[in-house]
Amino acid sequence: MAQNTTTKTRTFINGVDIKAHTFQDGNMVLNCGINLERFIAELKPHVNAKGWVNVTIGKRRTPSQYGQTHSMYLDRRKPADDRRPAELRPGETAGDARDRMHYGVSLNEKEERSLVKLSLEDDSADDMPF
Repeated sequence: MAQNTTTKTRTFINGVDIKAHTFQDGNMVLNCGINLERFIAELKPHVNAKGWVNVTIGKRRTPSQYGQTHSMYLDRRKPADDRRPAELRPGETAGDARDRMHYGVSLNEKEERSLVKLSLEDDSADDMPF
């Protein structure tokens, strides 16, 4: 049985034949033929803890000798939920921790900074009536 073909950045999945078909009106579909035994054997080692395997279908630069226009390879991106901080700070919610991971600071810290900035502004120099 053939093994996955691995390039520098991609692990291609064997056991699937993908060909694009373009209609006269410009719409397109991908027709997929799947050798079930090979396909399952190829994907089984890559199943995550929840039972899923993420794959990407990409257009080939040139069609293969069999007319395959697209290929399938493993999607190695990590979902955002897998980038959780090791531990929460005191008084921090999970949402604050996600903000801290994404923005580098939690919203609570942002609010505190903006409040400090507002309190440091001197309103006495302002000659506006309001």
